[in-house]
Amino acid sequence: PELVPSWWAPPPNSQAYALRTFLHPDWLLPLIVVNVQGGLFFYLVELSLTVLMAHLYIETEKLPFPLAVVDATLVSTLSERDPDRLRAFIGFLYPGIVWGAILYLVPMLTGIRLIPLPWVDLTGFVSKWLPGALLGLATDLSPYVSGFFIPPPVATYMMAASIAIWAIGTPLTLTVFKQAFPDWVSEYFQGMSLEQVYARSLLRVWIVPQIAFAYAAVVAVLVFHGRTIIRTFSTFKKLKVSTEYPAFWKVITLYLSGSIGSVILFHALVPDFPIIIPLFLSTVLSLLNAMLTTRSIGETGYTISIPYEWNTAVYLSGYRGVSAWLFSPVIGGLPSLEGGAPYWVYMIKVAYLTNTKPSDVIKALIFSIVLYNIFSFVWTEFFWRIAPIPSNAYPYAIAAWPAALISGMVWITGGIGVKPWLFYYSFGGMLGVLLGGEMLARYLNVPFSAMGLITGCMSIPPYTIPVFVG
Repeated sequence: PELVPSWWAPPPNSQAYALRTFLHPDWLLPLIVVNVQGGLFFYLVELSLTVLMAHLYIETEKLPFPLAVVDATLVSTLSERDPDRLRAFIGFLYPGIVWGAILYLVPMLTGIRLIPLPWVDLTGFVSKWLPGALLGLATDLSPYVSGFFIPPPVATYMMAASIAIWAIGTPLTLTVFKQAFPDWVSEYFQGMSLEQVYARSLLRVWIVPQIAFAYAAVVAVLVFHGRTIIRTFSTFKKLKVSTEYPAFWKVITLYLSGSIGSVILFHALVPDFPIIIPLFLSTVLSLLNAMLTTRSIGETGYTISIPYEWNTAVYLSGYRGVSAWLFSPVIGGLPSLEGGAPYWVYMIKVAYLTNTKPSDVIKALIFSIVLYNIFSFVWTEFFWRIAPIPSNAYPYAIAAWPAALISGMVWITGGIGVKPWLFYYSFGGMLGVLLGGEMLARYLNVPFSAMGLITGCMSIPPYTIPVFVG
């Protein structure tokens, strides 16, 4: 606690903790810092990326966004109230209500769980033959239903890649390649649950390959779609007046204001960290992230979450302080709890399907962002005054906060063991697969989905198998 800077949280002896309130002078600087960086700069970057990606993937490339039809149909059914469609909608509500009651309500009321949640864990059954293999089936209906709308080649590559990484690759790291991952081998024991295997293998093995896979996908996108991207931004730049989107120069100005502004604030607070790294990550990587994650949701319906980009950069930089681990510049283009560009582009696609202007979606987003930030402060203050956090009143925090702290400490103390050679091999191997697959698809008409492959690598089998079944 003594190493935490006062601009991030009040000192350990502050009365603010005893009073359990943010309305205290010691919280003034942390609240300003967090809200400027995680609020103003974050939303400037994400909103500008939303406009750029919508123009690229909706207006120019016209990606299908397969799950957008679900939301669009729901909107039109409830608003237009066509009797036949409404009758079908209400009829199929009942099976969902029954399943949801069995899954959620009965355990809540009786303490008896009839169906495991969130998945049927098969990891223990196969561990004798495949130690560490992540196998299971989601019990929520969502992935099965989403599979109704996803093209079969995409769903096939998602499941194949997921099984290859998590059900075959993970056992290989414990057997054939065990000398390369001694920490993971020492931590694994037969009988670990699916959740335990996933958490530990991700931390010890798969974080670096997943980052490498994502960057390989970015390179593949630039190779095969670079001309389209350049042409899109060139035509967007020439649009002097647009009723649907802000002018190009305004979007770029907002993007650079958010990204460079966040880097300047970061450098002012953490001056001992080399500024070139956050400058590159915030200005260049944010754009590449958005191109990849939005393309993923546009082709597969699912978005990619690239793990620990900032942590990996800090680790490889050789930084030995604490502040840079707690606070980072804005690295945009990734899905987050607050939304982000890939989800908001998806919303604009739904808007097109329901004859709604994209500009109205952007206005609604700005309005909701303002309310979200005001009321999140009000409710957090309210809940903290009711009871300490964590405490028995907030059981999720009791479980999640220590796990998050341990994960953070593993990074800060250098215990994560990032292996540069693993990045290079993973990057090269995946890039070869993606380029080869795209070539086969273009010249031999072999079905191939690069985004399905990448999405599958970052999704565990309990969710990709139901999508394929659907």
